Amino acid sequence: MIDQGGAKATAIDQQQASGARDSSAPSKRWSIAATVLNLFFTACLVWLMFLQWRAMQEQAKHMKDGLAKTGDAVKAAQESADAATVSANTAKRALETLERADVLIEKVIVSSGSVIGDDTEITVVLKNYGRTRATNVNCSCSLSVGMQCSPVIGPYVVPMTIGAGATYDGVRFEPLGYSLDADTINGINGGHLELQLTVGIAYDNVFDSTKIHRTNCDGSFQPDTGTFRMRQTVVA
Repeated sequence: MIDQGGAKATAIDQQQASGARDSSAPSKRWSIAATVLNLFFTACLVWLMFLQWRAMQEQAKHMKDGLAKTGDAVKAAQESADAATVSANTAKRALETLERADVLIEKVIVSSGSVIGDDTEITVVLKNYGRTRATNVNCSCSLSVGMQCSPVIGPYVVPMTIGAGATYDGVRFEPLGYSLDADTINGINGGHLELQLTVGIAYDNVFDSTKIHRTNCDGSFQPDTGTFRMRQTVVA
């Protein structure tokens, strides 16, 4: 006899095993698909992160270049400003030199002409040859005859202002007879002794009141012309 019950049981088991295999196949496919998709999205994310990193690198490079250009522009602007300052200072000094006051001796007047005497008065005339006024003008002067006598100190001059192109004739010595004896005066007239005049001038200008300009002058009396031959030196 054939055991039909056992055959049926075997057939049922085979069907169940086949059904189990058929039902597990889609699960595996979904699992594989999910893994593939996960890898794909991960790769996409890595690619996006790479692109973002590269963009940030490019941006950083542009910012660095921009900062370098900005630094160059700032440096160029500073150099331009320094050059403008130097140019302005040079122009200012040139203007001051051209326009400032310039006080010198215009002439020395000998009241008695070519022959001096006891009553002869000597007057120093100052003139401002500059284009602006001279302020706080001081003048010191003296007469001397070698070692024959002590220097004759000129009059005290109150500090004054001399306008552009103006003159001042208030620097006047007292008559020579008050300081020189007859022999000395005769020696000067005869050309045996030399009457020397020394003048120092100091003044301010309108551009800078702290800067003092000075002019030193010296010369000697010429009996043949009755005048003083003067040498003038601007020292500041």
